[in-house]
Amino acid sequence: MEERIERYFSGKLNERERKEFEQQLRTDHTLINEVAYYIQLRNALKQELLETRHAEWQNNKPPKRISIRAVYWAAAVLLMGVGIGWYWLYSPSITLEEYANHYIEQNFERRNIQMGASDDSLQMAIGFFNKGALEQSLAITEQLTASHPGNAEQLELSGITALKMDQYDKALTYFKQMEQLDLYDNPAVLYQAITLLKRKAPLDNQEAEKLLNKVINENLGGNKLARDWLNK
Repeated sequence: MEERIERYFSGKLNERERKEFEQQLRTDHTLINEVAYYIQLRNALKQELLETRHAEWQNNKPPKRISIRAVYWAAAVLLMGVGIGWYWLYSPSITLEEYANHYIEQNFERRNIQMGASDDSLQMAIGFFNKGALEQSLAITEQLTASHPGNAEQLELSGITALKMDQYDKALTYFKQMEQLDLYDNPAVLYQAITLLKRKAPLDNQEAEKLLNKVINENLGGNKLARDWLNK
């Protein structure tokens, strides 16, 4: 099995073998665990190599620049502001829950795969997510987060996947972890409000409104969107 997994990630399976492998990943939990372990080991080796290289240039680091991750979050927040149409923003009859549903439909259907990205495991999880294989996607991101906590993209994908699977408590846990990260225009509090609006437990609507006000008052990611929702 290990050889087959290695051949898959190195692109040595033919088209038929690749499709059979991906189809098996949808239902075979043993294979899912084997793949997750393989990815974890592979990432550990990459991390060790990166740390070795880092030690070589640590004393000659260039000045800080805006990271790719910062650009990513800026783009995500921009999408929050423009992703909802005129009707959804300004119709007085729209409830907060309907705003949340529409936001999920517009923003949580697909995630972008970064071609040539070094984090194969995360890209694979995104691939499963985009195919609708949510259980497989979540299994991979949970394995990754257990071994490498504090990765924003992993936490975001885990939270969104759990949300779409109606696992609201789990989604809230991931979004709260994401809130603790130092990210540019962090949308985690907005995501928590959306999750509460979907869960619909007693007092969830009131708590969601409090979170939306927090987004506005603290100028967090999605603050314009939160202001539009509450001023409906």
